[in-house]
Amino acid sequence: MEPNKKENLNMIKTTIAVVGLCLLAILFFKGTKADYNQIKPIEIVANVSLSKPTPVVLKNNPFKDIKIKAKSAYILDITENDVLFEMNSKKQLPMASLTKIMTIITAKELNPENTEISISKDALRTEGDNGLHIEEKWKLDDLIRFTLLVSSNDGAYELAHMKEGFLGMMNENAKKIGLSNTYFMNGSGLDISGGVSGGYGTAENVAKMFDYAVSKYPYLFSVTKEKNQSFISLNNITHYGSNTNKIISEIPNVIASKTGLSELAGGNLIIKFIPKENHPVIIVVMGSTNEGRFTDMLTLVKATEKYYTD
Repeated sequence: MEPNKKENLNMIKTTIAVVGLCLLAILFFKGTKADYNQIKPIEIVANVSLSKPTPVVLKNNPFKDIKIKAKSAYILDITENDVLFEMNSKKQLPMASLTKIMTIITAKELNPENTEISISKDALRTEGDNGLHIEEKWKLDDLIRFTLLVSSNDGAYELAHMKEGFLGMMNENAKKIGLSNTYFMNGSGLDISGGVSGGYGTAENVAKMFDYAVSKYPYLFSVTKEKNQSFISLNNITHYGSNTNKIISEIPNVIASKTGLSELAGGNLIIKFIPKENHPVIIVVMGSTNEGRFTDMLTLVKATEKYYTD
């Protein structure tokens, strides 16, 4: 057969085969309706390299093997409302002088600016002597700052006896702030007896109370980041005070702090500091020892810094 005729014959055969397949397809699918609802879109993944997969790196947990003496602890990133660490944070414990935080909140809410206050004999009968004098007059804010820095029981007593029903207002304020597991028996936090503390709360509640107080009255609580400070009463008497938080200079970017210590409470300590820009953090230690509260706090501060840098 001639080449041209052979090629023409092959083309005819191919055409017949294609037409046949088309007819078979029409017969096969005839009467069948496609269910378009079951058709799933194709997922397209761009720029995927199968030869060099990107490894997933999990952030280290610097709190994993933490060992502290405290019965309870709590670390809160305020910006993110993120709990970084907690240990028995809902356990109600004696607060000791952490009680004074609510005393200051209530004193400010009950009294107008430029209020003057006089130190009474009863105030000076309380445990602890910070050098106040009978009938010595103070500006309210100055006495508050002095009381916070040196944790003055005399000052706290006087603040808590300025108005009738002050203790009831402290407990009412606790409810308003949302401290469901916190209540107060006096304004100083001193133990009332061998088995009754001046105030009870959880580490979680104390953190919330402290954040509220420091945010609302930053000027008053800013004194607690100082190592030493002098105060002058309206009688022109100068008082020198040292911070009861002896590690205050070892805490970076600290905003405020408050100590607490009693037989029932053991050693308590709370701080607010900034380990990372725009991330203020509160750390609470409760039920430690006198010295243990400071070592516990430094341990947690370092772990928190590591959390934000790793």
